[in-house]
Amino acid sequence: KAFVDAGIKVKQLALEADPNWSTQHGNDKMAAWLTASFGKDIELVIANNDGMAFGAITAMKAAGVRLPIYSVDALAQALTHIADGELDGTVLNDGVNQARATLDLAINAAMGKEVTAGTAWTLQAATKAVRVPYVAVTPENYQDFQ
Repeated sequence: KAFVDAGIKVKQLALEADPNWSTQHGNDKMAAWLTASFGKDIELVIANNDGMAFGAITAMKAAGVRLPIYSVDALAQALTHIADGELDGTVLNDGVNQARATLDLAINAAMGKEVTAGTAWTLQAATKAVRVPYVAVTPENYQDFQ
């Protein structure tokens, strides 16, 4: 959706409905996709966790292929893969700011104030949720997360 919203034409070639969230599964799927009829059409890999990305990296190395690959979690091993030029980025689910938001809102609620008063947080009216932005970890900033 983000690509389409940015005006980039995309064609989803494959989607793993049951990813198992494992490095081995990421390896197995990527190896299969690279040898499938659409293998040469793959231009980008997005993994929903770092572990699956690690497996995809292994499969790409075995196939002699290097594709842009992005993942989620910002694990220490992901930072190493970024440093080595094997992973193009990962996303940190920002636990520190999630905790900060929780405390800010709880303190305000306990004091009888509007929960977001005096904070940088925005409460979404429909869901009553506060969205804490994810943090992009890239070759330019990965060292900040080590």
